[in-house]
Order: sequence, then structure tokens, then C-alpha cells
Amino acid sequence: TQSRTPVELSTQFSATQPAAQGELKARGDLDLDLVKNAFGGRGLDVALKATLDKRAVQLDGQAAELRFDGASGALSVSKLEASAQGAAGGLQLDGAKIAVPALAWDPAAKRLSAGGVEITARGKLADGKGDAFDARLAAPKLDITAERASGERVTASVKLSGAQTVDARLTLDGMAGNAQALTIGTLSLNAAVQQPIDKQRTRRIVAALASPATASLDAQTFALTKLAGDITMEDPALPQKSVKLPITASLSVDGKKETVDARFTTRFDETTLGAEFDVRGFAPMRLSFEASADKLNLDRYFPPAKPGPGNDSADPKDDPKIDLSALKGLNLAGEARVGQLQARGIKTQNLRVVLKAANGRLDAAPVTAALYGGSVSARAFATAENRIGLDAALTGVNIEPLMKDALDKDLIAGRGNVKLDVATAGATVGAMKRALDGSGALALRDGAVKGINVAQALRNARALMGGGGGQSETKTGSAAEKTDFSELTASFVIKDGIARNDDLDLKSPLIRVGGAGSVDIAAATLDYTVRASVVGTLKGQDGRDINELRGVTVPVKLSGPFDKMRYTIDWSAAAKEALKSKAAEQLKERVAPKLEERARDALKGLFR
Repeated sequence: TQSRTPVELSTQFSATQPAAQGELKARGDLDLDLVKNAFGGRGLDVALKATLDKRAVQLDGQAAELRFDGASGALSVSKLEASAQGAAGGLQLDGAKIAVPALAWDPAAKRLSAGGVEITARGKLADGKGDAFDARLAAPKLDITAERASGERVTASVKLSGAQTVDARLTLDGMAGNAQALTIGTLSLNAAVQQPIDKQRTRRIVAALASPATASLDAQTFALTKLAGDITMEDPALPQKSVKLPITASLSVDGKKETVDARFTTRFDETTLGAEFDVRGFAPMRLSFEASADKLNLDRYFPPAKPGPGNDSADPKDDPKIDLSALKGLNLAGEARVGQLQARGIKTQNLRVVLKAANGRLDAAPVTAALYGGSVSARAFATAENRIGLDAALTGVNIEPLMKDALDKDLIAGRGNVKLDVATAGATVGAMKRALDGSGALALRDGAVKGINVAQALRNARALMGGGGGQSETKTGSAAEKTDFSELTASFVIKDGIARNDDLDLKSPLIRVGGAGSVDIAAATLDYTVRASVVGTLKGQDGRDINELRGVTVPVKLSGPFDKMRYTIDWSAAAKEALKSKAAEQLKERVAPKLEERARDALKGLFR
């Protein structure tokens, strides 16, 4: 049976999880029909004043009439007005209002109608400490039934002001069809975003996109059948100052099956880019994709930062932060291919990357590409706890142009193989460098070590070793100096950002070089001692062979930052070793003839 009951309620409440307390007041006439499972009310007035986690909230709402049918799920409301202010989530609402003269939703009859809906909200982000926002939604008239659909223009807009400004507007025009096959003539998005680069420069991104759309209330589907438009980025840091991306795309969503299918293509500058995205399941979301590009130079749009002094710990403010916590909710599998790619100065061809993310971990495996005359095969991972790792093998690579492009440093030349297996963790780039652990190996042929010419230094040895005493010589390395080699091998172990090598082996027709020492990766400095030995013929400035150094080991200590490397040659130690070697040869010259004469006499006596 149906009954109408006047109700007036006033109560105070408190809770601990979450911390809340306040006062609720409500009044109106309630309609109850327990037989038909129907509920409603007239002249409803509700007011709430409370604090949630010590933040004030106030809600007020009025409705002339409210009806809900529990059997069919139908809901109707007339003359609904509501307002709110205070803290809500990460927002500080200065004022939010909802006005609905009439609204009805009947899922059984497949009908949705609205006699005008207006929603406005303004406030600030980040609990009132961030940028100001202003959001609005207007739907003057909307009527969708199983037989037909019609409606006036629907608009929604968002404005954000502060350090970053956003002005976006979504418009829906030309509604027709019915609840089973709803068509929208044009759904368009116009947006402009401005981001400060520094005090003098600003980046601006403008998007203008539009598409016909279809939907079905019964099947819970929605599709953008032909999305087209442009996205333009204006950036003073770009070499060409601006780039325009023409977009062609499509999107379809099936709410019942929990699927999303999206396709898009674009062409800009020298690049043709295409991608396909598929979502299977919404909770949790499982994303798969395939993407490909023929030629892509990311440095044209995101230029690499200029090399710094090489000390990440000097100023923490200049140490970029790293936060990989977004991997926690990522469930992804896909593959990307690029015919020619340049990123952070490094150039590759035929790049293929297979990605998989689950349980807070992202794996890139395998990663393959042609690289500087050779090839690379690698596996990498990253976790939500800010751990990353790389296991890579470079085969037949020309190392000199690779190091110039990747590090902007000319340290070594040659062709060969490089192996690297490293892992690290940290909240900043500098912290990750200082926590780097792992191992590696290097095997090169027909190259040179830049910054020091060991052979030339040995040619000058006689002047520095005059009189048998010798002295030390310290010089700053020069890009014009180099030590050629026919073969170079080395392995190293990395612990806490320090790479240690003890088995350097450099061979050339003139010299043989071994060495041991360490490299501080975070500070980009080295402390290393090489030991050079003469195995061929070296001629001094006077044109004579320097036989005194044949077989003598000359210590050369390398130190300092990579770009200002110093080397010190300990000629004193070399001179002492040379004198020992010379004395041994003289002794041999004196003793050997006598031994030979005695041997001849002994043989003569035997044959007699």
C-alpha cells in the first residue's frame, strides 16, 4: 500500500574512518509503496554541514518531486537544485551548482529525457593551493526513446588558470535516430593549453578535432566513426618553433563487453605514424597496442639537454626526479616498430620493441635494432618501486660515432662488441647513477683511445730520462691526441656507481698497454693507471732507436673529469726499470762470450 509521510530530521554525527563530524537536516513528504517497491518524495530540502578530515563541506539540495521505481530502475526528478562548497577530494570548491528542471531515465523503456540541465563548478585544484578552475555543462533539451531521438546543442567547457592555462570546449550537435541507434552529426573538441618553459618562454598546444558519432543506450556502445583534425604545438625550444599533426582516427567503446578499439594515423615533417589500441576489460584495464613509424627524429621536438659538468650531487635542485609509481595500475602488452629513429642523439634503424606491463613491472624484451654499422639486442625492465635494469649486447658496432651521439664525448674509436648488464634504483637521476650495479665487457679492433698519445710520449722519453734519473710529467689530455690499437679488450664491475676495471689489454705494433682503475659514473671522473710497454721500434727526435725502453713498462696515471682529463707519466720509475734492463744486457754481453769460449774448449777436449 502507498503512504505519504511528512518527515523532518535533524541529527548530528561523527565518525573515525574517515574522520568526519557534522550536522544533517532534512524535511519533506516521503511516498512509500512497499508492494510495488516504489519510493519518492515531494518538497524535499536537505542541508549538510560537516568536516571531512578537518576540511569543511557544505551541501544544500531541494527537489519539488523525486520518484524511483525499484522494479524497473526508473528515476525521475523535477525542479532539482543543489549547491556545494568546501573541500572535495583534491579540489577546493568555491561554489558548485546543479539545476535540473526535469530529468527522467527509464532503462526498461529505453528512454532518457532532460528538460534542461546546467552544472557549474569553480574553485582551485590541490586543496585550494593550486590553479583555479571553472567548469560548465549545458544541455538545454534532450529526448531519447526507443522510437526517436532529438536534442539541442550540448556544450561542456573547462578553464584552468595559473602557472598552466587550459581552455577546452566540447560540443555535441545534430542528434537523431533512436535509443538503439543514436547518431550525432558532429562531436567536436577545441582546446588550448599553455605551459611555461621558463620565465621568458611559453609552450602552447592547440587541438581542433571533430567526428560524427553513434551510440546505443540499449547495447551500451559508443563510437567516433571518423575523427579528424589537427594538433599544433608551438614551442620556442623547437628548431622549427612549431609542429602541426594532422590526425585521422576512429574509436569504439562497448560497455557490456568492456572493450575499446582505437586507430589513428598522422603525418608530420618526415614521419608517417600509425597505431592501434585495444582494451579488453575495464577493471582492471588490459591494454594491447601496435605502433609503427617509418622515420622519427624525437630530437627535433624534444631536444636533448646540454651536457652538465658531470656532478649530479652538486646541486640537488638540478637533479631530475623519477617517479615510476604509475606502473602499479598498468596492464599492457604491445609492440612498436620504427624504421629510422633518433632519440637523445642516438640513431638506430629497424628498431623493434616488445612491451609488457603487469603487477607494477614494465618489461621491454626483446629490443632489437641496427646500430652504427652493427646491431643491438637488449632486455630492460622498470618497476613501480623506481628500479630499472638493462641487459644489452652490441655486436660489430662502430663505437666512436655512438659515443659522440650518445654522450657528446670523443673518448674511444674502434669497431667491436660491448656487453652491459646493470641495474639501479633511486628517486632521482643522480641517485640512480650512484646506486648503479652490474658488469660489462668491451672488445674492439683497429681503433684508438682519445686524449693521450702514449707512443708520442715514449718518443720524448730520452730527454726526460737524461742522466738516468728521470722525472714525472703531467699534462692535460687533448682531443687531438690518441693512442692507436689493433686490439683492445676490457671487463669491468660496477658497484654503487663506481666502475672498476683490472684487465685492460691494448695491443699495437709499437706498444702493449695494460691497466687498472675506476670510473665514477655520477661525477663523470676517472682514476686510472695504464702501464705501457715498448714492443716495437720507436725513434726519438734525433732519429735514433730508443732501445733503452724496449721491454720497459712506463706507468701513466689518468685522472679528472672526462672533458678535462689529466695524465701523469712517472718517468722516474721508467728510468729505474730501464737502467735495470740495460745492466742486465751489459752483464749478458760480458759473460756470454766467456761462457761460449769455455764451451768450445770443452768440446774440443771431448772429441780428442
